[in-house]
Order: sequence, then structure tokens, then C-alpha cells
Amino acid sequence: MIRHLQSLALLCIASGAMAAEITLDEALRLAKERNGTVVAAYLDVLSAQSSVRLARGAFLPSATPRFSWSDDRLDIYSGPGVSTRSSGSNLDIAATWRILDSGQRQFSLASAQASALGEEASALLTLRNQLFLVTQNFYDSLRAEELLKVQQAQFDRATLILNQTKARAEVGDIARKDILQAEADQLNAQVSLLGAQNDVKTTLTALKTNIGWTSADGTLELKEEETPAMTAFEGNLDDLITQALANRPDLIAARRGLDSQRYAVRIAKADAGLDLSVDASYNHSLYRHNTGRSGLGLVVSFPLFDGGISRENVRQRELAYEAARVRLNQSELNVRGDVEEAYYTYDTNVARLAASQKALEAARKNFEAASRSQALGASSLIEVQLAQTSLVTAEVNAVQAVFDALISEVRLRLAIGAPLPGE
Repeated sequence: MIRHLQSLALLCIASGAMAAEITLDEALRLAKERNGTVVAAYLDVLSAQSSVRLARGAFLPSATPRFSWSDDRLDIYSGPGVSTRSSGSNLDIAATWRILDSGQRQFSLASAQASALGEEASALLTLRNQLFLVTQNFYDSLRAEELLKVQQAQFDRATLILNQTKARAEVGDIARKDILQAEADQLNAQVSLLGAQNDVKTTLTALKTNIGWTSADGTLELKEEETPAMTAFEGNLDDLITQALANRPDLIAARRGLDSQRYAVRIAKADAGLDLSVDASYNHSLYRHNTGRSGLGLVVSFPLFDGGISRENVRQRELAYEAARVRLNQSELNVRGDVEEAYYTYDTNVARLAASQKALEAARKNFEAASRSQALGASSLIEVQLAQTSLVTAEVNAVQAVFDALISEVRLRLAIGAPLPGE
């Protein structure tokens, strides 16, 4: 039995350490579920919605049951001295309802509603930023794996050239000093290979951090999928800027924040002016005598002198509103520049992608021809080295172009306020 339990425990440990292969869609799903920044943004939305319900509650009546009990003793020590004792209890229900005020409740509710809408837009922005970051991390990890393959192929080719050079030197076809250059090329290729291996580890670490991946989930591996086709965005640059100004969550949040500041100014002005309130009240006592008392009260007040507090409060709110308005204007300018930069970057990367594929095909043919020629003694080591350098450059450019295009597409979607994959 004990041996069986030990085997089961070892099996559980081994299964926990197994590699888990995930796709981009699965990584985005994990980010929404586990990323603390995304979860916190969702909780902030719930808090803002609670503030709306709190402001709405001010329009409703309140009822408060109350029970009281007392036991008192009075001792009089002067004169003949008297001691009395009394006790009693009471149970009543008090209800109040503010029927009318100077508008503070309406303004507070409108401000809370604007803030809640702004918080929802901010949460959407947070979600999209995190989805973009995870997408970028995922593609960067795939990029690092592809570049590792390139560096491994370069090391293998350098080894092949070194062996061919040694073989030709043995038969006296070339000088033995050429071996030194081939050995140096192989060692440099090994250094590049080690750097590429480290890049795979670091990029994968960044991805694990943003999707909440822990050691209990096992070893993270990425599942390669077919490269998606590039999106054809509708409209020109001006159309995309117009779309961004209307749909960007950060601008929506800023506009709702400006609305909230506007209502805050109106609240401050109402507090600084003539204040009017009409309250209805009812108190019902359930102890001894079953009695009820109702009333209607009107209160009108005006802060004749408060040391300038009301006036400065209005001024502070107005300045805060003006600051929010100026920040919104600047944010709109920033969005224009953000869209323009993302648009040109995406357009360039799509062109790079097509050109790099052609360059890679040509470089491969050139290296194959140079390598065969060197093996047959028809070309020098320098010619093969130049062909290899050209091939490595073409392979690196092709890998970079693919993932730069994919990332720049998602970035352009983020810039114009369009939904992101996984949203």
C-alpha cells in the first residue's frame, strides 16, 4: 500500500512538471483570468457601480428601528437624604425622506454615473493594453525560437565549412591558415547561438509573468500556428484617426471624467448658494402607548460668512474641470500621433515582409551554390563566408519582418480603438 502511494505521489509530481503547450488564444484567456492588473480594473468597475447605487439611495426614504433601555438611580445626600430609582425601555421606528433639495443629489448621481462609465472605459483600456502586451510577449517568444533556429543553422553551416576547409587543407588545396578563419567563424556562431538560447528563456519569462503562469502549471511551451493573414484596414489615415477619436477607451474615460468634474462644479456652487431642503419624517412608538408622530420640515440656509471656504471650493472645482479639459485636448492630439505612427509602422512592416521573403529565397540559392563550389574546390573560403553572411542576414530579416508585422497590426488595432484578439 505504501509503495503504491509513493508511486502515485511520484506520478503527480511528474505530471505537474510536464510541459504544457498553449496557443495565443489560450495565453490571452489566461491573462484575463489571472493577470492582477486586469482583475483589479474589473473590481474598480464594481466599486464605481456601487458608488452609483449609493448616490441613487439618497433619493429613497430611510427607516431605522430603535430599541433603548435604561436603569437609573438618583441619590440626594443633603437634608434628609433621598434615593430614587427608575428604569424603562422603548421601541420605536423612525422614518425620514428628503423630498426636495437644491440639486445636490441629482448632481451627485450624475457625477457618479459619469465616473462609472469612465471607469468601465478605463477597465477596457487596461484589458486591451494587457492583451496587446501578452500578444507581443507571445510573438516575441516565437520570434526568439525562430531566431534560435537561425543561429543553430548558422552554427551547423559554420561547422560544415570548417570541416570542408580542413579537408581541402589536408590535400594541400588551400593554405592551412584558412582553417583559423573557419574556426573563428564557428566560434562566433556558437556565441550567437548561446545568446539566442538566452533570448528564448527571457522572452518566455515575460510571457509567463503577464499570464500568471506558475511552476505548478508545468513547463510552458508555445504551440506554433499558421501565420495569420494581415488585416486590410478600411479607410485611409484620416478615417482611422476619426475612428480612434470616437472609440479609444482612454478618450472615452477622459470625457466621462470631464463630465464628472462638471457636475462637481455644480455641486460646489449649490453648496455655496442658497440651500433649500424639504424633509418628511415619521416616528412610531411601539412601547406602552402605540403612538405615531409625523412632520414636514422646510430649511433654507445661506453661507453668509464662512471664511471664504465655499468660494474657494467652487474655484478649486472649476480649476480641476479646466485642467481635465486641457488634458483631454492634449490626449486627443496624442491619439492622432499614436495612430499616425502605428499606421506608417504597419504599412512599412507589411512591405518589409514581402521583400524579406524574396531576399531569403535568393540568399539560400546563393549559399547552396557557393557551398557546393567550395566542396569541389571551385570557390574560395571568402566566397562561402560572404554567402553565409548574406544568408544569415536574410534569415534574421525574414523572422523579424514576420513578427514585426504581426505585432504592428495588433498595435494599430489598439491605436484606433478596435477590439483586440481575445477581448
